[in-house]
Amino acid sequence: MYFVFVCRKCGHLLYTKANESGAIKVSVLDELAGRECPNCGEQGEENWALGFKAKNFPGEDGES
Repeated sequence: MYFVFVCRKCGHLLYTKANESGAIKVSVLDELAGRECPNCGEQGEENWALGFKAKNFPGEDGES
């Protein structure tokens, strides 16, 4: 399962894999908070919003 974060400026999606218990590690969230958008270059500070959960991401065939 993945948590999908959305860039507030351009709508770019970042997929982060959940751990075995279905959660995201704090270290992953810390890294995400500082990451700029690879699509539009918007600074990471308060840019990413949690969008939705997904079973897989585009291009990944059939993995749950």
